[in-house]
Amino acid sequence: MTNNKAFTGEFHGELAVWLKYGKYEAALLPEIGGNLIAFRDLESGYRFLREPEEGEMEAFKSNPGVHGIPVLYPPNRYEDGKFPWRGEMYQLPINEPATGNHLHGYLHTSAWEVVDLGRTPRRVTLLSKQQSMSII
Repeated sequence: MTNNKAFTGEFHGELAVWLKYGKYEAALLPEIGGNLIAFRDLESGYRFLREPEEGEMEAFKSNPGVHGIPVLYPPNRYEDGKFPWRGEMYQLPINEPATGNHLHGYLHTSAWEVVDLGRTPRRVTLLSKQQSMSII
């Protein structure tokens, strides 16, 4: 039997999706946004990422890029917020007013709806829904 699994739990009182594979575990907080908030080696006790302490959760929510690894999708800057994808042009909000660009996507600050958790002998998975972008 493998020690690989995906399950819901908590991280400092917040809903968390935990992924375990062998001696490693990772956590995401889907209601807060796409951010790998914890990545740990369970055998050595080593934490690869800067994790917020329990008393830092409100500060984390106001500035999620300070801890963990945020999912920056779509990455980079998009002039006028226009994002071309598979023959369509999507409009992203302008979040860098000084340049008129959209910067670093929205997954790291948008709540995710967890649809399914799964596992196979070689992987654990998380399937989620996201808000849609408008086509222009």
